[in-house]
Amino acid sequence: MAHESSKRVSILIPEGLFRQLEKQAEQSSRSVSSYVRQVLKWHLSYLNQFPRT
Repeated sequence: MAHESSKRVSILIPEGLFRQLEKQAEQSSRSVSSYVRQVLKWHLSYLNQFPRT
């Protein structure tokens, strides 16, 4: 896969949500930032399954 250029994104989330992400990232042997990127990719892939109205 060709390497795409990247853009930096900053998000502010509640601490409880961060702790959940941290736990899930650890269970999948990923860093939190890597896990968040993967979750966003999965979510966008899911959304693309449905036609936009």
